[in-house]
Amino acid sequence: MNKPELVRLWKLLDGATDALERLSHDDQGQELLKAHESRIDFSAINGLKNDLEELIEKKSRKQVDLR
Repeated sequence: MNKPELVRLWKLLDGATDALERLSHDDQGQELLKAHESRIDFSAINGLKNDLEELIEKKSRKQVDLR
């Protein structure tokens, strides 16, 4: 994959983690998360984001701030 594709994927994963975090701050959201907790691995998603960030940096001449 090229760098722009990797950046798009990183941003999609970042949006997913943001959505999960927002759900965790709401009573109804917590119920939804509880129903799926055995299938959602927040730390795995963050790990994947970190791995993508490393790939992006390897493809960059300079460090990229994705946040």
